[in-house]
Order: sequence, then C-alpha cells, then structure tokens
Amino acid sequence: MRYKMKRIFTVLLLGMMITGFCAAQAQIRNFRQRGSATGTLDSDGLTAAHPSLPIGTTIKLTNTETNQEVTATVTGRIQTSVDRIVDLSRAAADAIGIPADGSIPILLERVTVVAAPPPPPEPEPVVIVEAEPEPEPEPPAIVAAPPPPPPPPPPPPPRPVVKPPARIIPRMPEPGSTAIFRVQAGSYRLPLHAKEAFDRLVAAGFHPYFERFEDYIRVVIPGVPAAYIPWIAQRLGNLDVTEAWIRPESY
Repeated sequence: MRYKMKRIFTVLLLGMMITGFCAAQAQIRNFRQRGSATGTLDSDGLTAAHPSLPIGTTIKLTNTETNQEVTATVTGRIQTSVDRIVDLSRAAADAIGIPADGSIPILLERVTVVAAPPPPPEPEPVVIVEAEPEPEPEPPAIVAAPPPPPPPPPPPPPRPVVKPPARIIPRMPEPGSTAIFRVQAGSYRLPLHAKEAFDRLVAAGFHPYFERFEDYIRVVIPGVPAAYIPWIAQRLGNLDVTEAWIRPESY
C-alpha cells in the first residue's frame, strides 16, 4: 500500500548538495493511498517511490519537528509533480510520525546511490599480422665419404710342423751315388692297413704301389735316385713313418 504526500503550500526545493546529500522541505497535510506510483510499495516494509532516484537507493527521511528518522529503500517510481516529493509505505510514514491528515516539514537525504553498471568494454581490435615466410632451408653440403680403411693383412701361413725324418734301413746311400732305389714305406699283414698307408702316400704326392712278400703286403715308392733319399726320409717322417727300407732297383 502506498501513501502520497500532498502539499497544500508552495513547495520549496533546495537543490544544493550538502556533504553528499540533497535537502528538501515541504509542508505535508495528508497521506492517503494513491495508485499513481509504478513499482511495489510494501505497506509493512520501509519502502518509497521517487521520480528520479535510482531503484535500490537508500534514503533517510527526518521529521524536522520531532527529529524522528526513518530509512527507506526506493523501490518504485512516481511522476514528477509540484505537490509531492516522495511516496512512502504506511510503515515508513508511521515511523516518522506523519499523521493521516496534517502537514509537517521533512528532510530527505540520499544515503546510498545505486550506480548504473558500467558499459561493457569495447573489444580490442583484432590485428592480423601476416607471418613472414620461412626461409628455404639450404641444401646440405655434399661431403665426400672418407675412403674405407685398407683390409687387414692376411694372417701369416702356419709354420709347417717338422718332424724327425724316417730312419733309413740299412743306411743312407753314399754321397755322389747314382743308384736308383725303391723305398718301402711300410709292411702290413692286413690289407686294410696297407690301403690306409697307400692313401696317405698318394695324398702327399707320391706314386706308390703294393708288393707281396710272403704273408705281408709292402707299400713301396719306386724309382727314387740316391740323391733324393734324404728328402724322401723327411717327407715320410712328416707322415709319421718312423723307418723306411731302401733296396736297389733291378731292371
């Protein structure tokens, strides 16, 4: 429920700013419910309607005769008029002793002012910066590969194992002899053993043959000059032959 203060005398408005609040004085004779305010006035709450103060502003009203004070919040609007300053709710009017029919001077002060929200900041202009083209990579330098290292030298050939020469029976030929001998490298009862000795001589580069003597099989190297007998003895010793018989060839 809203009450409107009506003036019966000329209203004197003082628009001077005094330490942050505005003063107004009016002779008020009658309060009654009016329907010309826009907004909501709670009859039980401390609310007010004003023609220009922002919604949400807190104002203080003082009865200058009794010094009764009340603080109200602007929650509605009234049209600008020469016969009223503000509409108060019933609770606010009773708080400062405004009778239903009478006139009193009042002092209106702004306690807080609800400031309008600041405008949103203007968006910063978008600056498009073209990226500089990346320089083309330089071609890699052509570096000749180092020559391959020389191959390692071949290992030295294994030293031949020199074994003792075969003993010549009955004896070595005399130096300067021109005789021709056949050399018996072995005599065997079993043909298998004779064949093994024969194969070893062939593998060593000789040309042996078999010779039958009673129950034995001889393995013989024919046609060896006397000057070659020492060399034959060493070759047979390397083949693990321990002794060899020599006999003159008879043609």
